[in-house]
Amino acid sequence: MSDRQGGAGQFVAIDEAIRITQFIRNKALRYWMDNEKVSKYDLNKQCAVLAAEYDFADRLNSQARQAAAERAWSGIARFYDNCKKKVKGKKPRSPDELGSEGRSQRGLGYPQFKKNVRSVEYKTTGWKLSEDRKSITFTDKCGIGKLKMKGTRDLLFYHPSLIKRVRLVRKADGYYIQFAVDADRKEPLEATGKTLGLDVGLQDFYTDSNGHKEENPRFLRKAEKQTKKLQRRVSKKVKGSNNRRKAVKRLAKKHLRIQRQRRDHAIKLARCVIQSADLVAYEDLRIRNMVKNHSLAKSISDASWYQFRTWLEYFGKVFGRITVAVPPQYTSQACSECGCKADGLTESMRKRSRCGCFLFVTTETLLGDAPRLYQSVFDHVKNAFWNDIRNAKTCAWMVAALILSRRATPSAWLPYLPAGRYAQSIERQIVRWLDNKHINATDIYGPAVMKALRHWGPHVLKLALDTSMLFNTYCMIRISILFRGRAVPLVTRVIKHASAQVSTEQLTPIIAQARGILAAAGIDNVRFLADRGFCDVELMDLLSQCGWNYIIRIKSSLLLCAANGQRLCKVGEVALQVGEAKCFHNMRLTGQKYGPVHLALARPAHGQDTWQVVSNEPTSLETLEVYSERFGIEEGFLDDKSGLFQLEESMLRDEGKLERLCLILSLATLFLVSEGDACVAQGHRRLVDPHWERGISFLKIGMNRIKQALSWGEQVLKQVALIGGPDPAPLGHRKQKNPDPFDCFNCVWVLISAPPS
Repeated sequence: MSDRQGGAGQFVAIDEAIRITQFIRNKALRYWMDNEKVSKYDLNKQCAVLAAEYDFADRLNSQARQAAAERAWSGIARFYDNCKKKVKGKKPRSPDELGSEGRSQRGLGYPQFKKNVRSVEYKTTGWKLSEDRKSITFTDKCGIGKLKMKGTRDLLFYHPSLIKRVRLVRKADGYYIQFAVDADRKEPLEATGKTLGLDVGLQDFYTDSNGHKEENPRFLRKAEKQTKKLQRRVSKKVKGSNNRRKAVKRLAKKHLRIQRQRRDHAIKLARCVIQSADLVAYEDLRIRNMVKNHSLAKSISDASWYQFRTWLEYFGKVFGRITVAVPPQYTSQACSECGCKADGLTESMRKRSRCGCFLFVTTETLLGDAPRLYQSVFDHVKNAFWNDIRNAKTCAWMVAALILSRRATPSAWLPYLPAGRYAQSIERQIVRWLDNKHINATDIYGPAVMKALRHWGPHVLKLALDTSMLFNTYCMIRISILFRGRAVPLVTRVIKHASAQVSTEQLTPIIAQARGILAAAGIDNVRFLADRGFCDVELMDLLSQCGWNYIIRIKSSLLLCAANGQRLCKVGEVALQVGEAKCFHNMRLTGQKYGPVHLALARPAHGQDTWQVVSNEPTSLETLEVYSERFGIEEGFLDDKSGLFQLEESMLRDEGKLERLCLILSLATLFLVSEGDACVAQGHRRLVDPHWERGISFLKIGMNRIKQALSWGEQVLKQVALIGGPDPAPLGHRKQKNPDPFDCFNCVWVLISAPPS
């Protein structure tokens, strides 16, 4: 299909050709009604008679006139077929027995006169394509002339002899050209060894035999408020006025948009379904009879089941897959093993058939906890930037299996994944997913964490940067969100690097990704925390360019300079007594005299190491308290490695596979922490935490809450959100590992270096 460009005179000529088509079609139908034993060829001969009798009909190309007569014959042939099939309905003896609207009594499909034809069709003559296939010229007497075309389909792939029909179509937003090409499209795929059954519905668009539910988009329902408003505007306009025509056009454009949304949804969904299985079975529903229920007619039409089925059958032929339309009788009652039928059962009831299978068992009851958790996870990851929706489904299954097994090992996930013929094939599917270079971790995890951060509010967002070694060969670089004493991953990158120390050049793209996610979430109040391994003036300058504040632990060997650039001493040479803290404002660091920056140097009273941090904000004891939250990222690495998920048990030896496995861990951590925070906010903490005060992390609260909800049959992961602000349930005093910095110091000095006048 191509959009066409032309002048106002050409638009009038196209409309005239469409009216001639309508005239010839209706005249051919009247000729059939008034005469007996009329054939298709008699209607074609009648076109020449009409051209000789009416001068305006002679302007249209002769084959275009025949195409108009063939339209009338297609309706006549359909009526004859219905009569042969003995379709229920009263056959009119003559045109006089038709109803007031020209319809038969009971839907035999008696041909009707048309008053709103929107297209004219040419066969192999009456038009000519340009050499570059970007314009087309109509050579009949209607005066359409040369039309420029714009569209996504390149016609250079098709020889003009392959184009059998050219149709000019008038739509609400303009004129289009359709080409009917005699080309056989075949794209054979490798066999998957899978079969799939679909059960369409209104609450969910369909539920397949694996338990997956596809959401019903409800395009008409969502746009109903706007369409009603446009319809009211049409009703208020005077009939025949220009304002009414404009209002009708706006309303038609809205309905055209809904139509295109339905078509796009059906095409994409049908393609994914066909590519995922060798055989697809669906119910052979009679939509025409179902819409007689006036309570559900609009919802059934909005679901557009028949269009989805049509595209399923089309893609089945293209990709060489089998599509089967199953008679709808007893499809929800018959056992697939023994054929036993159960009557009088509701969906919540169980009953064993003769072969021992269950009838009328819901997806949740039949498959257990993993599919219900999968469905909740899939709802939150399906809107990411996937190259194939099947990868999203596999990702959701992996996250669900990781949460339930608590091990980041593909072999440990097998009991929780959809059953295949062999366990090896399931594990191989996981390994292929981890090895898929088209899956970008940032494109998948970014939208999920961005959606969660939209609930953050105006509070300061604290980020922590750290690295961890895997197998002494790979370095995992992570920027995490410090949240309720734990670290939720924001960006994770795995590189082949023999050291845990990385350069600022390697950190720059990671920080850029983090900044992009936060900017999209509308968060600009950021404080960045890092350990002494990242003490680099280039990193400080990069963070300042991002508009972030930072607190970074520095090394004792750094040179400390006054505001005027005078060298004072090394940071480690500043004398500190036990329990003493000194804050230096407006200082400069290193031989580059980078600054002005602010330092906080402290020696706690409880024997910990000396704290030396630098910030672009004036420092105080609160600076040290904020920096102490950085240790939450180390707890996060502990959870990934040995505390919870056992990352190194995966034994993967590729940075790409490890990075995609870290994507699964990051999604699981985000969902668990969010569920734990929601559990505490709802006052349900003590249902999953045995301590009087909070004694476990929000991550483990979320883990316990999900398992409890699944066992109780409750819904999980209703909303994934990270809400800023103070901790609603601080960790109990007995569980706190780090002492309060305000209790560690008994003497605090603040030294301000005045800049040169």
